[in-house]
Amino acid sequence: MITLAVDPGRCTGFALFSVSDLTWCCAEAPETALSYLKGSSAIDRIVIEIPQVYRLEHSKGDPGDLIELAFCAGMVVGRIRPTTLQKVLPREWKGQLPKRVTEHRARAVLTVSEMARVPKVPKGLAHNLWDAIALGLWSLGRLKLT
Repeated sequence: MITLAVDPGRCTGFALFSVSDLTWCCAEAPETALSYLKGSSAIDRIVIEIPQVYRLEHSKGDPGDLIELAFCAGMVVGRIRPTTLQKVLPREWKGQLPKRVTEHRARAVLTVSEMARVPKVPKGLAHNLWDAIALGLWSLGRLKLT
C-alpha cells in the first residue's frame, strides 16, 4: 500500500510511504511536487491535514489563508484520486504541540535509511516537510503525538 501524507500550504509538505516506510518527501509548491509523483506507483491512500478555523481572536494569521490551504488540498486530492482519503484536523493528530516538538518526535521514529531520504530545506519551509512526515507516521501507527 502506498500512502501520501500532505501538509497543504503555499509550500506544501509531501511524504510518500510504501507500506509504512518513508520512501520520498519534499516541501515544494504543490504543482512541482505533483509533477514528481506522476511517475510513481499508484497512490492508494492520501492522509491530508484539513485547515481548521479557530476563533478570530485566537488566530495567528490571516483567516483568508485558509482558503488557499483548502484549495491546495483539493488540488492534490483531485489530481491523484486515491482509493482512500483520510482528512485530519490538526487537533486530531498533533493537538497543540509546537512544530519543533512534532519534528523532534518524528525524527526519533525514522530509521537511518529513512532519514537519508529527507532533503535539506530552507528553515522557513522545514515545518511543512516535518508535519507531512509526522502526519504520515501518525496515520500508519508509528508515531503517537497526543
